[in-house]
Amino acid sequence: AEVETDQGLTGLTQIERSMPRGSMDGMLNDWLGQNVLEVNLADACTDSFRQLVLDLRGQALGVPIWQLQGGRLRDRIPVTQCTGYKTPNNTAEDAQWGWERGFRTYKMKCITTEKSPEARIRYITDRVEAIHRVLSEMVIRPDIRWRLEEVWVAQELARRLQGHRIDSLESPIAKRAAGGTYSEWRRLRESIHLPIGDHVGGCDNLLQCFRAESRDYAIVGSLEESRLAHQLGMGGWSQCVSYGPGAAMGLHDAACMPHLTQPYDMVG
Repeated sequence: AEVETDQGLTGLTQIERSMPRGSMDGMLNDWLGQNVLEVNLADACTDSFRQLVLDLRGQALGVPIWQLQGGRLRDRIPVTQCTGYKTPNNTAEDAQWGWERGFRTYKMKCITTEKSPEARIRYITDRVEAIHRVLSEMVIRPDIRWRLEEVWVAQELARRLQGHRIDSLESPIAKRAAGGTYSEWRRLRESIHLPIGDHVGGCDNLLQCFRAESRDYAIVGSLEESRLAHQLGMGGWSQCVSYGPGAAMGLHDAACMPHLTQPYDMVG
């Protein structure tokens, strides 16, 4: 969406593609009459509105968005080549394409219709092996989306990936394993050689995961979560599921995140 001010500025923001047109029009009309220099972002109801305010505010003040968020901690951000579900051959070709354009970490969504534990393990290992047959230096981040479910399956996957350059296992087992106590996550973490990363759902959940010693990397969605993770001594990364101005906004956020130790995901 392009939003104009009565001072002649035009702000850009991304509205989720799933939002109905009527809802979008209603939300945009709710912004009429707002002073972008006075809006309290803590009260902003959507990320779209937050991005719009920051874009217009930065233009009005003549500063980049990262300066409005406390200042950047880095001026370059490593980014993964973030990809979806592919055959092993297509995975290798895709990774080669990315390597030639400067990507050094390959993030791949894993497991769709594979039913058995063995089929799920093979789907991941076949793709990893296909990449490393042609690009031995490419680091790989399998995004498993909690679909290995049980600890023993993830343990077997880790065993078969020994010797491969793996960034981490992202979201390997069921989110609510052992009733959500994270004891199974801790057991997995203590029993494999690969780091474990997973998404956090707010600062309270981040604290719970930290106390349970359930992961190596926190995947955060806000500066507040990143700052807390850094205070707790945790590394990790963040991501945006965006295009165009939404992706640019994500990079401004990432520049200010103190806990970023791993490449950033630009999903899509």
